[in-house]
Amino acid sequence: MEQSVQPQIEKLAKALNKVQAQLVPAMKNKENPFFHSNYLDLMGVWESCRKSLTDNGFAVIQTPALFNDKFVLITTLLHESGQSVQSVYPIVPVKNDPQGLGSAITYARRYSLASIVGVCAEDEDDDGEEAMFRQPVQSKQVTAQTLKGSKFISEPQAKRFYAISKTAGKTDEEMKEYLLACGIASSREIPRDQYDAVCEWAAGSKVASL
Repeated sequence: MEQSVQPQIEKLAKALNKVQAQLVPAMKNKENPFFHSNYLDLMGVWESCRKSLTDNGFAVIQTPALFNDKFVLITTLLHESGQSVQSVYPIVPVKNDPQGLGSAITYARRYSLASIVGVCAEDEDDDGEEAMFRQPVQSKQVTAQTLKGSKFISEPQAKRFYAISKTAGKTDEEMKEYLLACGIASSREIPRDQYDAVCEWAAGSKVASL
């Protein structure tokens, strides 16, 4: 994410300090029935900071645009004093159709808004090391023991799984949780004999028993 800051933002900085002092971890407001877990969507990010922003004289403008011949989302945090800060987030849809573009814009809006304001989700986990060693769910799913000696899929296959998931509107967090629930540390460590099943999940179909 590229950021642009005006030379004079002392009024904005003072007001944003008040906003962030009022923020609390946002409650995850959407249910993922597959994992029986919740996540924070774009509306949840907005609701967690809207009143505090308004009370302190802020407005947020998010506009898709072309920047250096690339499709981007420009997020502007505008203060009533006229001072502002701005971020530019690249929009790269997996599939060049309205659904793929809409999904990419929503994703960019959610993360750009949360980043520029300072919103964090309740129990948010972005620590790759912690995720790597999280205890996987044990059911009819792949366990760590099953993976020993298995041959993993190729890099193009891993990219295809990612592309299918994004086209279906799944987030990075959902993909990570699904793979971890199957005892798989990353998309590059999907066993070949499980590839069809994970692609079915990625596309939105019912997953075959693992």
